[in-house]
Amino acid sequence: MADDAEAPYYRDQFDIRTNTMKQLWQNLNAIFSNKRGKTQTIISCLKLGDKHVTNTNDVCNGLNSFYCTVGHKLVESLPTVGQKDFTGYCPLPCSISMFCNPVDTYEVYK
Repeated sequence: MADDAEAPYYRDQFDIRTNTMKQLWQNLNAIFSNKRGKTQTIISCLKLGDKHVTNTNDVCNGLNSFYCTVGHKLVESLPTVGQKDFTGYCPLPCSISMFCNPVDTYEVYK
């Protein structure tokens, strides 16, 4: 039943005789977009350490402080591996190899 109405609906949405190119793209974006409408989340209380903060500015500053230090805290949690340079894990170069720069047919002919 739904398919009977769905096919003509989409046929009408993508009819190039009645819609401009801009309208066709808007229809495509409306159908296939994963974007949802913007929603606002209001945080009325935030626990910072042992305190519960309810002031809007303090909540914002607490969130900023948390998210601005995530990367630093993750780096600190990684195990230390010491001071190794790339020669410790790269094999020695092959001394009997040869490399030629790429050329085109004109250069070969010349």
